[in-house]
Formats: sequence, structure tokens, C-alpha cells
Amino acid sequence: MISSENKIIAATLLAGLCGFVLLGIIETVIGLPGQWGFVVMFLLLVLFGSILPQLYLIKTDQSVSTSSRLGVVTLVLVILAAGFSSEVTGTELTVIWGLVGISIALIVITELRKGYQQSAQNGNR
Repeated sequence: MISSENKIIAATLLAGLCGFVLLGIIETVIGLPGQWGFVVMFLLLVLFGSILPQLYLIKTDQSVSTSSRLGVVTLVLVILAAGFSSEVTGTELTVIWGLVGISIALIVITELRKGYQQSAQNGNR
């Protein structure tokens, strides 16, 4: 039997595929300036392939920690950003790696908040 986690990931990947088709249509009809098509493709891959499924699973599946789920998102971001780095330069490259930095900062903030809450609970006992 297929787990609900796999169903969620498959559904978001299918939505990502639809996003790529839409991106292709937009590129053909309107066109995006410079290398922004790569940035949009990066965002679609990360959004549908990693962020949306993990955020949904954070809310619905408590068996895996939030930190682990955010770690998966960050790992995917780093791997994809490294792959896209050879294709883009300048501002587009800064945007891609800025998103990676934001993801890392979110993990640090989440861990700090969790540690603070645990220490506050232990201090109240």
C-alpha cells in the first residue's frame, strides 16, 4: 500500500510538472528577460518538489520532527542551487543562493525557538 507521504509527494510533483508546462507556454508566448527563466524553474522545482510537501507533512504527520522536514527542504535547495549555479550569473544567482540562505536561517531560528521553549519548560518545573 502506498503511504500518504508518498501520495502527497507524487501529487506535488504532478503539480510541478503542470507548472513547467505553464512556464514553457509563458516562455514561448511572452518570454522572460535574461536568465530569469532558470530562476522561475528553480522556484517551481523547489516549491512543488520540496517545500509544499514538507510543509503539509509538518502539519499532518507529527512522527517526524519539524527540523528534519526543514532539513530536507534545505538539502534539496542546496543541491538544486548548485546545479543551477552553472546556468545563471549575476542577480539571478544571488536570488537562488539567497533562498538557500533564508532556508538555513529558518532552520536555525526553528531550533533556537525549540531550545528556548524546552529550557523555559524545564525552568518552570
